[in-house]
Amino acid sequence: MSFAGRKHSIPLYVFHAGQCNAKKCTSKKLARFQLVSLFSSPRALSKRGALLLDPSAYWPLCPTDRVSVLVAVDCSWNYCEAAFASVHTAIRKRLPYLLAANPVNYGRHSRLTTVEAFAAALYILGDEHRARELLNKFKWGPIFLSLNAAALDEYATALTAADMLAVERAYSTG
Repeated sequence: MSFAGRKHSIPLYVFHAGQCNAKKCTSKKLARFQLVSLFSSPRALSKRGALLLDPSAYWPLCPTDRVSVLVAVDCSWNYCEAAFASVHTAIRKRLPYLLAANPVNYGRHSRLTTVEAFAAALYILGDEHRARELLNKFKWGPIFLSLNAAALDEYATALTAADMLAVERAYSTG
């Protein structure tokens, strides 16, 4: 899928660990709309240049990061450490401080669903249109952008990791 004015559309891959409620699973719904590719084995995701959205990574995703493939892990927050450890990619970045809009973790920082994580990453990387496309598949999806509008706009204009950390500090302490 390609949008006017964009060089390319970043492929979205998900390692689905099979730990979630199938009725509430955001990655399965995105896969039904052919917006992401699901994988049941983490081995398939160790592509060169793949960037894993890992909440335990030190460095946040920045607008200047070069991303050929964006990878998320869909798992229970109770078992996330083992699920993330099973994915072997050279590049791991976390998302900066954001509030969840999903019904399970509404208002909690960094407890995002897979769709929220992908949408935030795409927004930060300059693809707001695609971020909205993903979120619009969920009743509560657009609320994610409303809750985080100012932060996402500032994150999307950060030029360096240091800039990103400074913006994040302002949001996490304010």
